[in-house]
Amino acid sequence: MSKTYLPMDVYTAARQRMERVFDDFPNVYLSFSAGKDSGVMLNLALEVAHEKDCLPLNVLILDLEAQYQHTADYIQRVADNPDVNLHWVCLPLHLRNAVSQIQPHWMCWDPDAKDL
Repeated sequence: MSKTYLPMDVYTAARQRMERVFDDFPNVYLSFSAGKDSGVMLNLALEVAHEKDCLPLNVLILDLEAQYQHTADYIQRVADNPDVNLHWVCLPLHLRNAVSQIQPHWMCWDPDAKDL
């Protein structure tokens, strides 16, 4: 199967798709991990939401408790943005532990480990 190329650049195509989301849905929530990809999507969504007078933008952050300091600082900057209606969720979740072969899973926000 051959590729079919659109007659536009990636940014233009992404904007068109984001505009359609805001046109088709009365409530838009953006899931944000504070990684590079979700950061790009956040900025694109804020740009389109501003143009369509849909601010503040609803943003969901699922906090996994163990973050690099720069990531936590980035999340805080997003939280402080008046154009963002932040939903910052901290829930106990079982996660893979990529830093230990002895303990391959761990639970973020473990209610039994509050002292840690």
